[in-house]
Amino acid sequence: MIKLSPNLFVTSVKESIAFYEKFGFKAEQVIPDAENPIWASVASGNVEIMLQEKNSGMQEFAPLAGKQLGATLTLFMQTENIENNYNAAKTNNFKIVNDLHKTFYGTSEFAVQDPDGYICVFASK
Repeated sequence: MIKLSPNLFVTSVKESIAFYEKFGFKAEQVIPDAENPIWASVASGNVEIMLQEKNSGMQEFAPLAGKQLGATLTLFMQTENIENNYNAAKTNNFKIVNDLHKTFYGTSEFAVQDPDGYICVFASK
């Protein structure tokens, strides 16, 4: 295996791009275009997340049709400057699920919910 890129079904690709950009992600690919995207890839360093409009995704992957967004998973991302990420979450009034704290395994972490309910955990050693 070379890489793992989660593909999240979202209600608005455009809104999701804007959310992830607040944490330093950049849109790498947007299909068909930035004004009416149905799919995009955002990346920051070695982390890539694909964003697919939910109806398009559910047509492509029939077993997922009708499923609720915001699955039972977390996106765990290691960052070099957790304070910047935490400040971005607070400044933009994003829903913070777990406040910034020190874990028993030695990292500083916080968790925020994206517009479709996916939990993003930011961690720093």
